[in-house]
Amino acid sequence: MAAAVKPVETARAKALPLREAVREKEQIVLAARKTMARSRIALEHHKKRLRLLEAYTQRIELEGQAAAAVESVRNKREAVLRSQTLVNEYAAILALRKEERNTTDQARLVAERAMRGAQAALERHQKIEKSVVEAYNATDAARQQLPDDSTLTEASEKLKAKAGELRSVSVSLRSKSMSPRRI
Repeated sequence: MAAAVKPVETARAKALPLREAVREKEQIVLAARKTMARSRIALEHHKKRLRLLEAYTQRIELEGQAAAAVESVRNKREAVLRSQTLVNEYAAILALRKEERNTTDQARLVAERAMRGAQAALERHQKIEKSVVEAYNATDAARQQLPDDSTLTEASEKLKAKAGELRSVSVSLRSKSMSPRRI
């Protein structure tokens, strides 16, 4: 065993610098691994902070959008209330206008009935006037054939006076029935 120890010791002595070099390299690798582990932890920490900052930024944006939406809703509600107020005002005005229209329609119907009555009266009066004029013409023709007949002369003068009276009444009725009435 003593003879084997010496070659082993020589081999160990030769391997010792190599072992030392490997241990140094191992220390460098261990330091690099520790640095890499710390860098990974720092990276994860930074990723978490980045996600938090993005979430915070998004929250601020959403709060701004929510505030704008609340303001928009408030403005729309005010507009709806103003519109409802206007609708109520216009409903009252509309009801008043409908009542005025109904009153006007009734007055127009009364006026149309009166106008038809006036036209019917004018037509009757014109028929009477025509008959009186025809009677006057016939009486006057008879009076011309019998100039000395006092009854025909008297009748002719009365019919002439009546025809003139009826003519003036016809003119008055015609102007009343044809003049437009404003209601």
